[in-house]
Amino acid sequence: MKVRELYRKEGGKFPDPILNAWFPYTDPKNPALSELAKEINGKALADLTDPKTNQTIKAGQQLPALVAEG
Repeated sequence: MKVRELYRKEGGKFPDPILNAWFPYTDPKNPALSELAKEINGKALADLTDPKTNQTIKAGQQLPALVAEG
């Protein structure tokens, strides 16, 4: 959380991912690796459909794996 405090105080490049990150950890001072992985992986910003599997992920749902746009 200190990084977020520094960004609020001093600014920095690309502040949005830091300032808008959500940290719902069971123990915020010592998060589990699985919780960190979910945070890094992210959530869908809009409804997504995988053309190969036809699986749809709704906006706000946890992504099942890292997804690269392209």
